[in-house]
Amino acid sequence: MPVVVLNVGGTKFETSLETLRKNPGPRDRSMLASLNYVEGEEIFIDRDPRYFPSILNYLRDGTVNVDEDESTLAQIKREAQFYGLEDLAQHIDGLISRALLASIPFDFLRNLTPGDIFAIRRDHL
Repeated sequence: MPVVVLNVGGTKFETSLETLRKNPGPRDRSMLASLNYVEGEEIFIDRDPRYFPSILNYLRDGTVNVDEDESTLAQIKREAQFYGLEDLAQHIDGLISRALLASIPFDFLRNLTPGDIFAIRRDHL
């Protein structure tokens, strides 16, 4: 199984060609799967390397670390969209939404009406 060297924003990552060809979710269309790999050559991707380990781990086993803050999750979502990993991007959206809901006091949520929720959404658009 060939080992592929990816240079993401100046940081080198090694993985298998098999991992890069994976699309873990049904809506995923990873641009990494269609890279033209030449054995022994490095592939340069002009992206921030801080978030690439999450992308690579998702390709490896279909999971992502959720021990990240909201800002980092938003950056990983942006990277997932860049790489064509829509299922990962949607999963992260859900994590961000749950984190936001968890930060709102229950008493406040209990007293909301559907009209209040619309007003809150409109105010935050």
